Parts: sequence; C-alpha cells; structure tokens
Amino acid sequence: AGNMEGCLRRIKEDVEDIRKGGNIDCTCLDFYGQMEVLHDDALLPHFKELADAIQLSNGIQRINIDDIELRPSALRILFPAME
Repeated sequence: AGNMEGCLRRIKEDVEDIRKGGNIDCTCLDFYGQMEVLHDDALLPHFKELADAIQLSNGIQRINIDDIELRPSALRILFPAME
C-alpha cells in the first residue's frame, strides 16, 4: 500500500508540474532502487492523466521508467504519449 500511495503522489506531482509548463524530465515512474510497484488497475486513470499532460506539454525530454510493472492496459495508455 505504501508503494501505491507513493506512486500516486509522484504521478500527481509530475502531472501538475508538466501542466504548469515545467518538468522536462518525468521521473514519477522511476522506482529504481526501491521496492517494485506491481500493476494495479487503480493506477490506470492516473496513467491517463499523465499521458494527457505529456501530450499537451511543450515537450518532455526524458521519461524514466524503472521497477514498475506495466501491463498491456497501462502501455496502451502511456505509449501513444511517448511517440
């Protein structure tokens, strides 16, 4: 539960920063060196918010993803924003 709460907090913070025009390095999905975050459908709406923010941004230079399980349902939401 702690990992899930931390993941949600990080996504919300990055979405807010991106919408304000900042945050050219998106690190909210980077859990390197921490306990891995397993897939949870509860994250899907938050992935959608992140993808929407990225698509409307002035350009994200880097999106770091590490130690988070992304199943096809999550990838279908995130990948179009990363093209």
